[in-house]
Amino acid sequence: MNKITSTIKYSAVLHVTGWLLLLECVMLLIPIAVCLVYGEADWNVFAIASGSCLAPGLALVLPYRHRSFSVTRRESYLLTGLCWVLFSAFGMLPLILSPTTQLGVADAFFETMSGFTTTGATVISDVDACSHGILFWRAEIQWLGGLGIILFTLSLLPMLNRSDGIWMFNTEVTGITHDKIHPRIGQTAKTLWQIYITLTLACVLLLWAGPVDFFDSLCMAMSSLSTGGFSTHNAGLMYWDSWYVNTVLTIFMFLGGVNFILIYYSVCGMWHRLLRNDVFRAYCMLLLGAYILTLVSMLARGEVSGVRNALVDPLCQLVSAFTSTGVSSMPYEQMGPAILIVLVVLMAVGACAGSTTGGLKVDRFMAIIKNMRNETVRVLYPNRMRPVSVNGVILSDPQVGKILAFTTYYILLWALVTFVTCLYGVPAVDSFFSTLSCIANNGLGYGVTGAGGSFGQLPVISKWLMSFLMMAGRLELFTVIALFMPQFWRH
Repeated sequence: MNKITSTIKYSAVLHVTGWLLLLECVMLLIPIAVCLVYGEADWNVFAIASGSCLAPGLALVLPYRHRSFSVTRRESYLLTGLCWVLFSAFGMLPLILSPTTQLGVADAFFETMSGFTTTGATVISDVDACSHGILFWRAEIQWLGGLGIILFTLSLLPMLNRSDGIWMFNTEVTGITHDKIHPRIGQTAKTLWQIYITLTLACVLLLWAGPVDFFDSLCMAMSSLSTGGFSTHNAGLMYWDSWYVNTVLTIFMFLGGVNFILIYYSVCGMWHRLLRNDVFRAYCMLLLGAYILTLVSMLARGEVSGVRNALVDPLCQLVSAFTSTGVSSMPYEQMGPAILIVLVVLMAVGACAGSTTGGLKVDRFMAIIKNMRNETVRVLYPNRMRPVSVNGVILSDPQVGKILAFTTYYILLWALVTFVTCLYGVPAVDSFFSTLSCIANNGLGYGVTGAGGSFGQLPVISKWLMSFLMMAGRLELFTVIALFMPQFWRH
């Protein structure tokens, strides 16, 4: 049975946390090189941040270097939550110290958490004024957070490539069930990262072949495949105003919304596993349905004036919302309430489990719909029993109950933070949309946080609460909620 152990092994948590801080230390060295290439003085802020990670990292690793650890479910929950908070806390230092941003603590933490969780909501009002080092750092943290910090660590540390590494894998990988490609969890992590890196390089080359320079191609590729959404320009995709750029990014955002294990099977020639997958087919059908509704709305408003306007830009915007990327290819705020409702539904649902996206996920949405159908039928036929299944796997009653509990928590947290934000004078619709954007790791804004503003205009308390929502949404709620249960800390 999968029971939570009665004692937290803090030495194991501290040791792995030290390795994670050393990983971030190395990550912060890359923007230094970017700054030096472009002759920018911001290299020193990244050096300070890197040194700030190095000292505590070594202090936590060295005392335990000769000891053997096992990580169970309880340590995995604590380690995963601690990891994402610490990475954001140290990762925000360049944003505070850089003269091109000079953000306050609340804003810098929000921006960094938004990057690591691939939300893409920004508090920076003038992105074009940022140094290349800062822009690359924002793209880098999104890219790492796409597949996950813990998953990256599992691929690097042999000490975690044991059966107990599955606990850490499960706390970060999204979805109802967690499939593995290889028996060893470390090998599974390496394979997923190989696919991720290959797709990122392909996106870079395709963008670079078009009207995008190499630096922007690299940043936008990391942003689109991770479904993060941070842009290198204030105007976002409209900076290039190119059907080619929108088409390339639509393809890679769509791929970012697919379960990466299914992509692996497809690369290996097992296309039938992708095409017969219920969740993938539902993902495609929901996207097609949303596009048809959007096209009908645009036709009714007389807003269709060509192939790009009717196909490329709307599809790019819908894929961006569905995969929680959050980039804008068209002025959706001005296109009427019908399109706004379509976007809200896509944002809330999210794409496939096992992808880089946020939201409830299509597999949970399918299970909820099937359970609703079953309960409706039982009104007339109380004794009829029809199981809820996803991809041919029958879900047990506890699994269905967990999905319903997850959805309830999701809605309650969304409503609570929306209410608090409204208390501080933010309009209800703006609060509703922005809060959903954060818990779904989407990044799209509306009104105060939309095209004419930024999330920096929100009250400070809302920024802290939304930072929490972004982390909870990325870790799928239960991993974070468990840390607030008194039973978790009892010996």
